[in-house]
Amino acid sequence: MDRKEFAQILNNTVVPEGTDNNTCQGIIRPLCSALIEMMPGSLFRYRNCSELNFDAFDKDLIFTVTADKFNDPYDTLSGYNIDAIFKQIDIYSSKEFLLLLKEAMLNGLLFPQNIVQFFGEANLTQLREKIISCDNFDNLRTNDFNVIMKMFCLINAKQLESTLKYVSTIACFSEDIHSVTMWSHYAQNHEGFALEYNMAPLLTEGDNRIFPVIYGDERYDSSTLFAWCIGKAIGLDVKNPDEFAHYKLMLHKATEWAYEKEWRVIQKQTDGLNQSKVNSFEMKPIAIYYGNRISPINKKLLHMLALKKGINEYDMIIDPASPKYEMKYDPYINGSED
Repeated sequence: MDRKEFAQILNNTVVPEGTDNNTCQGIIRPLCSALIEMMPGSLFRYRNCSELNFDAFDKDLIFTVTADKFNDPYDTLSGYNIDAIFKQIDIYSSKEFLLLLKEAMLNGLLFPQNIVQFFGEANLTQLREKIISCDNFDNLRTNDFNVIMKMFCLINAKQLESTLKYVSTIACFSEDIHSVTMWSHYAQNHEGFALEYNMAPLLTEGDNRIFPVIYGDERYDSSTLFAWCIGKAIGLDVKNPDEFAHYKLMLHKATEWAYEKEWRVIQKQTDGLNQSKVNSFEMKPIAIYYGNRISPINKKLLHMLALKKGINEYDMIIDPASPKYEMKYDPYINGSED
């Protein structure tokens, strides 16, 4: 199965919030089967030589970070259709929904503080009183609530885009250890190292999810996810129509990045900006690869850690006789760091 076929399966996988476990398992079964079929025997993580990365290697830690730290400005950037979002807001502003909102307000529901700061306490107090006392929700929907939500959407779109970048933290891996470009971009111009992992256990264990990145020329349309975020931000008790939408947003990248052959481990966070921008999980590597230009001292330090772990070691080399522009590797020979 290739990534294009996987993209069709992922994009067709929709799990509404509140779906019971048995139903959810049935919905995601084709996706799980596709991942098992596609999972490479090994994935590689390119690293710079730094105290932080040495310490993570020593402790078998893999750090995940929010997408705002990535080098692609489009990474996890919400693409949306404002007309589609407004249609969803119309649903949130329906007579039936406002009746539920009125009941919630009678039971003590308040507008979130960020909404109060934006629109002013006096204005929202007046709106609250209108909702509680209103008998004609068609008129209220047209003149007040619907307008406020659409104004909030337009004015706070940028902030909401940023918020979606913090929904999860991500760790990046590649199928390819031979790429000259990957060593240049992500391993300190060949002065760094790469770690090899068997990531298959993540398909069946724990809360971390691993997926291949999907490459294409069109951005993922996250209008439904964006509209749901607006509803939550305004203080509404709305259900996420697709709990896999944030995974889809984080897995679509432009075709020009396809050379990375990337896979991502995604750790979902539950509270957006109130969560950490850096998380971690434990996984022991099965091998280490030393960059072609790594310094003797860094290689020696990493070699000592590799010996302690009992993992395989390799030196990346350039073969002058090779007709291809690719890195090759040989087994590490003790003393080659001197």
